[in-house]
Amino acid sequence: MKRLILIFTLILVFILSSNVVLSKVENRISNSTNISTGINYYHESMGYIPQNVEKIDRDLDYIQEKFSSIKIYHNPYKPQDIQHTALIANIARNQGLYVIWNENNDTQQFTESNWQDYVNKVKEDCKIANKLNVNEFLVGNEISIHNDGSIGFNDTNL
Repeated sequence: MKRLILIFTLILVFILSSNVVLSKVENRISNSTNISTGINYYHESMGYIPQNVEKIDRDLDYIQEKFSSIKIYHNPYKPQDIQHTALIANIARNQGLYVIWNENNDTQQFTESNWQDYVNKVKEDCKIANKLNVNEFLVGNEISIHNDGSIGFNDTNL
């Protein structure tokens, strides 16, 4: 009986906390000036424009006033940057933004010999994004401009 009461209590707490988060997001969307658009946070999330936590928080606070979604980027070949991208995703989700995480390789040329390494890196990044409750996880952005064009590994087959 105690176990049943505990389970019921946990379910109730989950439902109530979910409703609070949903109502905050619904209020933000209904008060938004433009709910059908989002914004890219490319250079910041890729580390090209270094940002500290306070600057990221200010940026995203401003962004969420005008937009309902944000697209962030991570290069799976730069594992040292994953914590930075995860931080941005976490702040954005906490501010009620719809977060799109894009795996974006702009440093390596894909070949048949390194493709599986790329796949493995993307899978690891996906696990991190999933833990952060990212809304979308995109793979394959501009892949065709980063391949060696070999038979079986060209734009058509990718």
